[in-house]
Amino acid sequence: MKLKVLWIDDVPNEAFMDRAYEKDIVITNKKNVDAGVEEILAPTSSYDAIVLDANCLKHETDDDSMPEVSALLYALQCLSKKDIKLPWFVYTGGGFEGETAISYMVKGCERNYDDHDYYKKPLEMNLLFERILEVVPKMAEYKIKHQYKDLLSWYYSPKDLIKILAFLEERKYNNPEVFNMIRKELDWVMEQCYCYGLLLEPYQGSNLADCSKFLGQDIMEKNDFVPLHIQRCFHSTVSICNEGSHRLKIDAYVKEGKAPYLVQSTIYEFLNILTWLKSLPSTEKDKQILKMKVAYAFADEQSNESDDLKELIKQHKGNTVLVEQDENGVCHCGKCMVLTRDAMPFIGKKVKLESITRNTKDSREKYPLFARFKVE
Repeated sequence: MKLKVLWIDDVPNEAFMDRAYEKDIVITNKKNVDAGVEEILAPTSSYDAIVLDANCLKHETDDDSMPEVSALLYALQCLSKKDIKLPWFVYTGGGFEGETAISYMVKGCERNYDDHDYYKKPLEMNLLFERILEVVPKMAEYKIKHQYKDLLSWYYSPKDLIKILAFLEERKYNNPEVFNMIRKELDWVMEQCYCYGLLLEPYQGSNLADCSKFLGQDIMEKNDFVPLHIQRCFHSTVSICNEGSHRLKIDAYVKEGKAPYLVQSTIYEFLNILTWLKSLPSTEKDKQILKMKVAYAFADEQSNESDDLKELIKQHKGNTVLVEQDENGVCHCGKCMVLTRDAMPFIGKKVKLESITRNTKDSREKYPLFARFKVE
């Protein structure tokens, strides 16, 4: 497999590019530092290494602008500022003012993969190619690209996914920052679920937990819309990564080493979600079919539930029941949730139920009905 290398040089040489191709290195050239950095940061670009000319142009300027050795320092500062971690190599000619400064600039950077400050044009061209071919396969990002190439080739933002996967490759198990990164990507995942009809209401960013609960319903697993293991991955990943006071505890556990495998398990659960999402229909026609299946399944469920609800309401209407408050502070009369402000004065007393309807609150699983009551 050929390596992809970006070459920043204002006077590119075809012989250099042709020789690189023979060595299984594909070169893309940009003639100034700004253009090169922009190319690396482009969402769809994917490079394995960078070659820098020391005596180059910094910006897209007029044709009469002169290259300068300070362009190398500018390039290295840009790479650091933009958090570009690709391996870089300096390939430059000699005989220009400031040449002696190159070694100082290179040594001022943290770089343990190459002991050459720079390679001389054209004498050390092949030596440069050999070093690139030796260094790149050992780099974390290169390993990630090849180990997870199926997901990365499909994912909408491979650069962001690579940053998450780097926590595994670089064994950053005590760094909870990955949870924020996954939380951001879950926004896109939920938007995709809505596009497939797996969420009946649009994802709004603030309803991540509610969307996770919706995907975790029995009807979703029963109809093979969301497999059980994916439902559990959603529940766990959202619970861990969602913002809130619980995150303070989770982050502390990870930093203190009390949850040494949590970073790994959360990333793997997120990858399970992505693998499942990738397996969903890809054509517009098949997407529409899935949407209709989900809609019909919920319509049937609602119809059956409606009959069951009517029967349940019939069983409770007019009953005299004790007013209670559970361990979560929810006030209820048997299977009927009641308003806390109305119920508190009558805790432990019997009341008569009336105006019974479906409970639409979070407590509906335990208390499927909502009721008003009167004191006899």
